[in-house]
Amino acid sequence: MEYNNIREACFELATHLMWEKDSLTLDKIESKLSELNTITENLYNISEDQLETRKGLGIDSGIVSRVIYYINRVHAIPPLRGNYDWFENTLDVLLELTCPNTFLKKGSKHILLLKDIEKGIETSQSNATDE
Repeated sequence: MEYNNIREACFELATHLMWEKDSLTLDKIESKLSELNTITENLYNISEDQLETRKGLGIDSGIVSRVIYYINRVHAIPPLRGNYDWFENTLDVLLELTCPNTFLKKGSKHILLLKDIEKGIETSQSNATDE
């Protein structure tokens, strides 16, 4: 199935990972197009696999694309280019937090981490700027 919103997010991430977003000029496009396409497609395939694996958990392409945009803004450090393990692991963790596949017992020590994450999210939301 084709998820254009995920592909668009992967393309933006790929350009960022290649450090080409601001420096890619028309004369350089042709030589970089193949690599950009390969990176985009690999990121997309990983994302689509994650979506298909988690479909029963209420996940949709909108959530996956938002996670990718978040990764691009917060976690992507150029020039990672083809470091797909990093992307897959980061995507997996953020999707697990968004649409949990594992449920914890109340009062467990694991719940404390979720409370820390909640505090972090509240801080991020309160410090958000008008970009």
